[in-house]
Amino acid sequence: MYNLPEQKGRSLLQVALDVHMYTTGASERPYQEQQDDIKLLQKKIIEWEPSVLLENKAFDDLVRLLCIQSLVEALKVFDELLKM
Repeated sequence: MYNLPEQKGRSLLQVALDVHMYTTGASERPYQEQQDDIKLLQKKIIEWEPSVLLENKAFDDLVRLLCIQSLVEALKVFDELLKM
């Protein structure tokens, strides 16, 4: 999975963690950054390609699930983003 400029040098795991931490109140950051990361997670999940290496499949599947869980949490809290 390639990195996008929107990741601002962060790994996909860090993006998911940033979304989760803001959603749960464990960290603060500008609201616009949260919105941008939510959109980024949506894009990454939609474009996700399964690992072609069996030895990486389990880890890649867990990263994808972590991204999905972070997104689900955020969208429950920030329901207004669904209306955009």
